[in-house]
Amino acid sequence: VRYACVGGVSKLCLVAGDDWIVQSLLPQHIKIYELSSNAYLMRMTILRAHAEMATATKTGHLFFQVIDQLLRGIVDKVANVRMVASMGLLKVIKDGECDQDVIASKVKPAIEQALASEEDIDCQHLFSDCLNAC
Repeated sequence: VRYACVGGVSKLCLVAGDDWIVQSLLPQHIKIYELSSNAYLMRMTILRAHAEMATATKTGHLFFQVIDQLLRGIVDKVANVRMVASMGLLKVIKDGECDQDVIASKVKPAIEQALASEEDIDCQHLFSDCLNAC
């Protein structure tokens, strides 16, 4: 069910538009993320949805906000959540049509900082993949 919900997010972005997503859906996602400190699967699902939103919108205010949420995910207390966030960022980086200025000025420095303090080898590998793709 979680994967099906995530899979429909890009279509929802196209149909509903950035403004509606930012005003109605994104605040709920952020609230759920914040209230899910003991439910890492919920945080992972939210981050997957945010990666889908980012690649659906490519730029603009929704893109900026979901990138912020993905960057929040790379410093999560749970390694699996950090991995999902980095996989989402890697998808955005590799997209090629997403806002390259945001990737260069915001995403890359945040990943470099996260990598510097990361102890989990799998997270280190994914962070390095992101940096290599930048």
